[in-house]
Amino acid sequence: MNYKLENCVDDEYNDGHTGLYKDRVVVVVRDGTVTPKKQGVFVKLWKRDGKNIPYAFTDIFDFLLITVAEGCFIIPKSALLEHGFITSTSRPGKMGFRVYRPVEVLTAPQAIKTQQWQAKYFVSNDATTTTIDQMFGIV
Repeated sequence: MNYKLENCVDDEYNDGHTGLYKDRVVVVVRDGTVTPKKQGVFVKLWKRDGKNIPYAFTDIFDFLLITVAEGCFIIPKSALLEHGFITSTSRPGKMGFRVYRPVEVLTAPQAIKTQQWQAKYFVSNDATTTTIDQMFGIV
């Protein structure tokens, strides 16, 4: 994967960090975790403010980048809001969720539905810089 983040700040609690892509896009990065009993890759998306709380729409970031073995998911904040993963005035948000890689064959209806909306945000390891720029809305 050919992307570089600058001015990174490590998040010691979440196996990730936050940084800038090309000095203009704020990206939260999380490593996905394959778990033995469920399909998909688990992602932690919480912050620490004395206690663990979900990210909010008002937090300063533009995209969530989730690394997986085959590539990454680059999900805009608007999609996270639309699907209830970040806190808003009408939704509590979530501190963790699953992403489903395109190579996974799923049987659970909810997992299939989730995989379908997530597919457009997946970028394979052989993606070009131009593709990544397009995903971040920089072209």
